[in-house]
Amino acid sequence: MFGLNTITKAQNGSVGQPFTSLGQAQNVASDGVYYFSLSGTTFSTYVRVGGWVQVAIDFRPNGGNLPQSNALNNTVRGILTPAALSTLGSATVTRVLTSNGQLDVQNTRPGIITRIVNNQTLLATPADNTDNNTNWTGTNTVAGQFINYGNTTAYGLNQNIFHAGNNGDGIHWIPYFTLHMINNNVGQIPNGAYFQLMVRAPMVAVVSGPVINTQPSTSAQSVCLNAAINALSVSATSPNGSAITYQWYSNASAS
Repeated sequence: MFGLNTITKAQNGSVGQPFTSLGQAQNVASDGVYYFSLSGTTFSTYVRVGGWVQVAIDFRPNGGNLPQSNALNNTVRGILTPAALSTLGSATVTRVLTSNGQLDVQNTRPGIITRIVNNQTLLATPADNTDNNTNWTGTNTVAGQFINYGNTTAYGLNQNIFHAGNNGDGIHWIPYFTLHMINNNVGQIPNGAYFQLMVRAPMVAVVSGPVINTQPSTSAQSVCLNAAINALSVSATSPNGSAITYQWYSNASAS
């Protein structure tokens, strides 16, 4: 029989039990501010159900470079610090939306994630079109384009998110110039509305279970609970229906 030692505490995104993997954000059951500790950097930010971790948020008509912070929410404009951005490399999908519902698009190009990690503008020059353009798919009711036709100036991500230069139908989210436009020809988004930039990493399960002190086995096992033998079983489910891979193993400490 296995000997039951203690019950481990799983990361739940609280200040005392921060997520230690970006993909653990897919376990959240409600939108809100959650805490992360990734590669030695601790930060908190707003997370939407489905694992969408906020990178930046910018309200119209506020202007100027986005304040860089390791504590973001969904009510004050800001962007994660370069140190926090550098920990987001496990993300595989980028999402940008406006709160008025006119824009909500996603992009799976690794080059977009690389720009975020390196604190670089996502669309600054024609060379960036390869990772942008039609790679952004979803809701875009005003037909804003992610194509740059001639601008050659790049800024840090806190200064310039998207600049579809020389493109009247292009997206212009440029905090430095106080621009919040999905489509330049349509004009600014309404006052009080916001742009939001998010990323999502593949699902990483958060499972709380017993620490087993004996060597695992491929045969059926049991545990002794209250002086009675009980069959040992394991199950895990994902809130978004994706598959979860897990295993039990021997560990002498609760970790």
